[in-house]
Amino acid sequence: MFRHLSSVGGIAPDLWMIQKSLQSGFAPEDSKEGSTSMKRTVMFLLLGPSLVALAVLMVAVAIAGPVDDAFVALCVTASFLITLPVSAITGLVDGYLARGLPPLLRAFLAAAIGMMGAIGLVLALFKMMFSPTVPPEVMNGALCAGFFLLLPMGLCSLLSNDDGNRPADCAPDCVGRPA
Repeated sequence: MFRHLSSVGGIAPDLWMIQKSLQSGFAPEDSKEGSTSMKRTVMFLLLGPSLVALAVLMVAVAIAGPVDDAFVALCVTASFLITLPVSAITGLVDGYLARGLPPLLRAFLAAAIGMMGAIGLVLALFKMMFSPTVPPEVMNGALCAGFFLLLPMGLCSLLSNDDGNRPADCAPDCVGRPA
């Protein structure tokens, strides 16, 4: 099956590295500078839009009732799709801020960035599709869309914290260098 076997228990080198990283939880390369884990990506691209869609589902069911399923499905799908690019940008900014800021401050900044991104996206979409002037009702709707992203983006920032990979003898602001 394998052409050349390594001297480590007769296992091929690729398979041995995979097995080693699965046993330890993280590969040793994960704590080096420049390496990233997939935790932030999963949090911001799956959990963030899902939490927003869940919040919109609860509000839409409360407004329309369980009778109008098409309206509720449209609201949930639209909120998930609109939240996805905003969440991706917020995740990138959060990953950049992770090197120098404590997790709690990063969570507040990620929440604010997500809120501003959602407001900007809703207003830009309205302006492109309908009218260059934005009525106050649409502005209120954009603010509501921003408030829906406030908590999920902050939560995703806190949950994607990678302090578990940092060595114990490392200062909070160092990445790969001893204190």
